[in-house]
Amino acid sequence: MNGVPMQDLLLPLSSDFGLPSDMCPYMRIQCKQHSQLSPSTSADGSGNPESTRRASIHRTKVVEDLLAVFMDSSIIHLTLKMDFVNENAIDDNGVSREVYTAFWEQFLETCEGEAERVPRLRPDFCEAEWQAVGRIWVKGLLDHGVMPVRLSKAFILACIHGVDSVDVDILMTSFLNYLSPVERSAVEKALQGTMEESDEEDLLDLFTRMGSHFLPAKNNMEPAIETMAHKAILQEPKYIVDCFLTPMSLVQLKLPDKDSVLSLYEKKKATGRRVSQLFETTNV
Repeated sequence: MNGVPMQDLLLPLSSDFGLPSDMCPYMRIQCKQHSQLSPSTSADGSGNPESTRRASIHRTKVVEDLLAVFMDSSIIHLTLKMDFVNENAIDDNGVSREVYTAFWEQFLETCEGEAERVPRLRPDFCEAEWQAVGRIWVKGLLDHGVMPVRLSKAFILACIHGVDSVDVDILMTSFLNYLSPVERSAVEKALQGTMEESDEEDLLDLFTRMGSHFLPAKNNMEPAIETMAHKAILQEPKYIVDCFLTPMSLVQLKLPDKDSVLSLYEKKKATGRRVSQLFETTNV
């Protein structure tokens, strides 16, 4: 389930997971050595070297390199032009979009889930790294319309508008998409009251994986599943949500409410389907 085919609990800082807090600055220095970031003259001729930044990214280390660029919080307000090291390209915007896309493809491999994925705490990421990921999400969307639609809708909504903005319907939709097909089928049948013996075994496996070793009574099944969904989608990554909140507040004007976030997801998914169909047609 961890591979990519492509109640509130405040979680502790990464240092509480076996990583000394003084290791974070060291890792950030190491990370910054991977990418080449330089100022350049602004395209509008103002001559202000701070108005435009250029970054050269190694395709094989796109996550490390782009994180190093976005450790600087001011980058969110600058014009950022990127290229891949040892690759020639003319279209700055096209290359930048490709960098963001490559970043999310690699980053999602470290997340958990199926159709929708959720980031998980990792010992090499401190607060600064998670905030940098949040800035990448914001700038990729605002500058180039790049959005990782496989990041859980409920998770992203919580990052923009807070955990309280996530209602049960959105939470359960994201949770079902987070589960494997077998787990999803078992949960759906449990909620409908149509489970068979094999479904009970699959559901017990899921509850066990989530920390419970027995199935709840049928009259308590729905709230138990909702609690499990809250834990997987919102509670366990709560520290990451808190880190994302500051950079993602920058999109609240563009995405002022729950409906606007969900609408954006549908729009991006529809665009992805059209592109996929185009490639399928081209290959015929």
